[in-house]
Amino acid sequence: MIVGSAIISLSLIGVISVANNSLRIAELSLREAQAGYLLLEGGEALRSLRDISWTNISGFSTGTNYYITFSTTTNRFATTSVNSFVDGIFERSFTVSDVYRNGSDDISDSGTLDSGTRKIRMNVSWRSRNATTTTFADFYLTNI
Repeated sequence: MIVGSAIISLSLIGVISVANNSLRIAELSLREAQAGYLLLEGGEALRSLRDISWTNISGFSTGTNYYITFSTTTNRFATTSVNSFVDGIFERSFTVSDVYRNGSDDISDSGTLDSGTRKIRMNVSWRSRNATTTTFADFYLTNI
């Protein structure tokens, strides 16, 4: 009877451990998928601001963290320098960098400043257990 109880107890502990790990992995996958969609949404928000006016993009200071919010009064995205969490979980920010072009008109680290193009780094961070996870995407916006 003692041996049977020990076998059943060990089996139950194994099943509970597998279930717990499965839930943890599912939550991690969900957060990564949500972060990916927030990166895409952030890029589209900046594209819509660019479409309204290039000064919405060209006016950003390089190296400064900016955040995206949605204004219910104007029904459009806006930017702010004040952090706001998405769904109380995710922090979405972006920085702007200048773009330079070499003699072949290719993007390079140095050369002539291209005032009609800005490099954007969109970041999405969230806390999971005792660590912060960050994902990012780099893209360029041009004055069209």
